[in-house]
Amino acid sequence: MYRTNGRTMSRYLRTAPQGGEPNGTTGGGGAGTQPAPAPTADDQLGDAGKKALTEERKQRGAAEKRAAALEAELQQLRDANKSAEEKALDAARREGANTATTAANARLVSAEVRIAAASGGFADPGDALAALREQLSAVKVTDTGEVDQAAVKQLVDELAKAKPYLLKQSTTGTASPADAGIGAGGTTSGAPVAPGLGRLSAAYAAGAKK
Repeated sequence: MYRTNGRTMSRYLRTAPQGGEPNGTTGGGGAGTQPAPAPTADDQLGDAGKKALTEERKQRGAAEKRAAALEAELQQLRDANKSAEEKALDAARREGANTATTAANARLVSAEVRIAAASGGFADPGDALAALREQLSAVKVTDTGEVDQAAVKQLVDELAKAKPYLLKQSTTGTASPADAGIGAGGTTSGAPVAPGLGRLSAAYAAGAKK
């Protein structure tokens, strides 16, 4: 058995771990520092690898631009070597595609005008279409075939105000007794006349008196 002085024992107590835990850990339920985030693929490359990857990406972008420019130059050479007939054929194809698109758009706009005119009370939607024919080229149609319905409705509404006689009339168009000048509706003293031959005779008589 050996003896230690107070200074040696004090040093031992200060350096010994508390609670039986190994050095480098703390108490309090095992709570410690959060683990470091996992390194990304670029981080694993290191500084030299990152620099090389950035340079490779730049070179790839430049190569794609050069390839696009070379393709454009190649197409120009192809066009330059084409005969007059081949150039005319290409132009006709482009013109045909544009014409087909224009015709299809015109049919779509015409259909929208007919629908709007029918909804707006026009007696014959074809009359509205004929009246607006020169203005329909300004109506826009998207690449997916969507017609500017607001523009079509505005044109139809303006036409209805400018030419109300194109709209459906509320009356049937037949003459009333007053218009024919027969019966109580046509004179101030005549008695009502029943429909049929009696009304026809009264109409002739009223015309003879005028």
